[in-house]
This record gives sequence, structure tokens and C-alpha cells, in this order.
Amino acid sequence: MTRYGPIFYEISATEYDTFGRPTEESGDCVYRDAAPFLITLFIVNFGMVCLALFQAWKARNLSTDALSIALIVGLLAFPLHAVTQDNPNTDTFIDTIMISVLSANIFCFIFIPKIIFHTKLSKLPPTSTYSSISITSSNKSRVTEWGERIVTSKPQEQLANENKSLERELTLMRKRAERLNR
Repeated sequence: MTRYGPIFYEISATEYDTFGRPTEESGDCVYRDAAPFLITLFIVNFGMVCLALFQAWKARNLSTDALSIALIVGLLAFPLHAVTQDNPNTDTFIDTIMISVLSANIFCFIFIPKIIFHTKLSKLPPTSTYSSISITSSNKSRVTEWGERIVTSKPQEQLANENKSLERELTLMRKRAERLNR
């Protein structure tokens, strides 16, 4: 932004004495001709909000434990941020805390479900291990040398029997569909 829309530092008086002389000044960075950049930032931010809403809709059934932290930060930090804008040290501190907590909250949304999944996976019974499986269906036989991960408490024979019955049912349904299409 500095090449096409340079930043200017403007000092303005905030308090005057009884003779009209400034006793306190405040400086702010001013962006002149920044409209194209602000419009671009608005479009990108609006797109990210739409993406976040879509992701929130997809994750609507997840636990909302970490959401309470974001709500607390929103209820406390944003009003504090608005009140402390005149004091740069406090404003920077509030911004830093707000960004840190919200970033950690996002990481919690990402990694806590993965950690929970892996801890539940490690607690599964020992029958859910790698094994060699032979599948036979209508004159085709396929044996996997590397095995499959079976995450269940059912024995392998029961799963193979269920698979065979489901294949038979699928074959019957395909025959019925062919008869109906004729």
C-alpha cells in the first residue's frame, strides 16, 4: 500500500490550554487514496466470512465447548478494545491477547477432535487389527496381501458372512431393477 497509496502520519491536537495552545497531541496514520485496497480487503473479508459460515454450517453437529471461549473473548475483548484505542500500550496488549486466544481457539477446533478420535481408536479391542482378508464374489476372487483395517468388535467370520449376505441382496436388487427397466 505504500507505493500506490503512501501512508502519512498526521498529528492533531486533542487538548488545549486556556489560551488556545495545544497541550496534548495525538498522531494517527492516514491512508489517502486507499479506496481500491479497502474495497479489495472488504471483498476478501466478506468471502472469508461466507466460507466461515459455510464451514460452521457443516460443523453444526460438533461439540461447542471451545465456542464458549470465543464468546467470552468477544464479550470482553471487543468492548475493551473500543475503550482503549486512545492508549497505544493497552490497545496493543488487548489486540495481542485477543489474537492469541482466538488463534488458539481455532487450533482447538482443528486438533481436539483429532486427539479425541485417536484416543478412542487406541482404546478399541485387540480384534481390530490388520489382517489378510479374502473376498469372493461371483467367480472373482481377490486376496489382499497388505490387509484392511477393520474397526469393529465383530469377528472376521461374522463380517465375511454379513458381506456375503449383502452381496446377495445387492444382486437381487440389481435383477429387480433390470426387470423394472424392461
